[in-house]
Amino acid sequence: DLDGRQRAWLVVFVAVLPLLRLSLRTRGYTRTRATVERWTSAAGTRQPSRRDLQSAEDLARLAQIAGRRGVTVATCLPQALAVYAAIRRRGLAPALQ
Repeated sequence: DLDGRQRAWLVVFVAVLPLLRLSLRTRGYTRTRATVERWTSAAGTRQPSRRDLQSAEDLARLAQIAGRRGVTVATCLPQALAVYAAIRRRGLAPALQ
């Protein structure tokens, strides 16, 4: 079962993943990533806590659910970009791999 915060993130991912997928197809990876970085705060330099790491894993799981069951199927790249943006908004400096 998902708590309220997790449900809210799932809704965000369901809404954002089709936009990221479309942007990747029409604008490419570099321009899409640049847009994501402009929309999110500058990445911080603090070290992630154990709670931050668990939260990032939870976000990745929610993005995966949204990618499989959302409005449109989204592969791992749009999912990764969505989680990347969410983590950056928390003041951390994630790395896309």
